[in-house]
Formats: sequence, structure tokens, C-alpha cells
Amino acid sequence: MTRLSDLIDVHLKETEAVIAQSMLLLQKKTDGQSGELKTSGDLVESYVRNFIRQISPDGIRVTSGYIVNPMTFKGEQNLPQHDIVLSHKAIPPLFSIIEDKIDIVPVESMVGIIEVKRTLTKESIQSAHSHILKTYNEVIKDFKTKELDYNTLGITLRPSTQSPMFGIIGLKSELSQKDIQDLIDPNLIDFVWAFKHDESFVFGDVNGKSTGTVSRKDIVGARLLSVRGQNAIVFSKVKGIIRFWLSGLASQWMKADSIKGYYIDIWGD
Repeated sequence: MTRLSDLIDVHLKETEAVIAQSMLLLQKKTDGQSGELKTSGDLVESYVRNFIRQISPDGIRVTSGYIVNPMTFKGEQNLPQHDIVLSHKAIPPLFSIIEDKIDIVPVESMVGIIEVKRTLTKESIQSAHSHILKTYNEVIKDFKTKELDYNTLGITLRPSTQSPMFGIIGLKSELSQKDIQDLIDPNLIDFVWAFKHDESFVFGDVNGKSTGTVSRKDIVGARLLSVRGQNAIVFSKVKGIIRFWLSGLASQWMKADSIKGYYIDIWGD
């Protein structure tokens, strides 16, 4: 049987290939060819999105797009588009466009957001953090917070939570633990993961232990814990933690008032 380390090495080599391809596209942009910057970003996002799809339970839909609540859905403000939106298949998106590549997801269905960057730098991680925080403050937190209680009616029989999961993924990283401590709010972000790096970060408690779910309820001293070591080992550990959290995201349902807000009240009288 193929060893786990060999399988991880294959994935990390794929990551290296994606990095190289995206850098080639950026070089073309520097030489004056238009459109390559977006193509480079799309390549990275698609790669990470497909990976998250592979480790997510069948009940979770992995796409990109926008998250709305009944008020923002009929409002005129521009909402951030997120690289990866995790939602429950039991509640379909309000709209899917561009061959189902972009979803308009009701907040009741949303269980997570992941922002994707080619390289995690101070600037890119600040941008990703602000992107998630804006949607959390303007769309999500009146419906779901990071402090929601455990809910045993999850996708699996394990205890789960209705608190959404928020993360940032890069293919490589230039960040130190101090950078993470200075730039990331551990009460909001659950993980910062660089595929091709010897250090990543996951949410944990004051005792330095990762938790069963992403809920902050009854968590003292929330912090992002450093997972450090050989690249393959770090990758395997973080993948396992996030896969566990994904399997425990709670089942969701949509109330009658929400149905009314999305499909009826939007038209006024």
C-alpha cells in the first residue's frame, strides 16, 4: 500500500506545479498581455476549491459567490464576492450563474467562507481578513455568530455547531507567527493554511489545544495555534483538523420568514 507521506508528496508537487503555472501567467501580464492576472488568480482559486470539495462531506456544496440575508438581498449595496463559499445542499442557492460557478447563497444555508491567495503576505492576509469581516458584520452575524452553542443535529452524529467556519488558504507563505498574531482576529478566523510551507495556524484554546468545532462558546483565550514541522506533516495535520470541522458543521434550515424575505417581500407591494 502506498504510504500516506507519498500521497501527500504527490499533492504538494501538484501545488508546486500550480504555483509555477500561475507565476508564468503573471510574467505574461508584466510583458503587457492583458487578462493574465485574473487568469492566474482563477487557476489558484479553482485548484484550492477542488481540494476543499474533495475533503468536504456530501452534504456541503463548495462554490464561489455571494452571501445574502433578506435585507441585503433587496438592498443596493455591493457585497463582497468570496473565493469559496460553503453551504448546505439541503438549501439550494437563490441563484447560480456562469454554469453554476457563482452562487447567491442565503445566510441560512452558508456554513463557511474561505479566501484564497497565491502567497500569504501581510497585505494579502489583511485583504482576506477584511473581506470576511465585512460579510460577517453586514450579512451574517445577525443570523449566525461565532458563539453559537453545540447542536447535536449535525451532518454526522458527532456534536456540531451552527457557527460558521472562516479560513484563509495560500499555496505558499511569507508570514511568521508574530504576523498572524498581529493581523488576524482569533475570535473570527479559524485557520490560516499554506499548502507549501512548514507552518500553518488553526483555532484553539488557551491550553494550546484545537477544539471539536469552530464555535467560540465557552472558549477561554481563543488563539491561532502554530502547527509547525516538516511540510508533509503540517499539511496532514491541518487537513485532518479542517476535515473534522467540516464534518461537524450543523444542519441548517430556512424559516418561513426568510422564504418570505427572499422571494416575496423583495417585490414590495
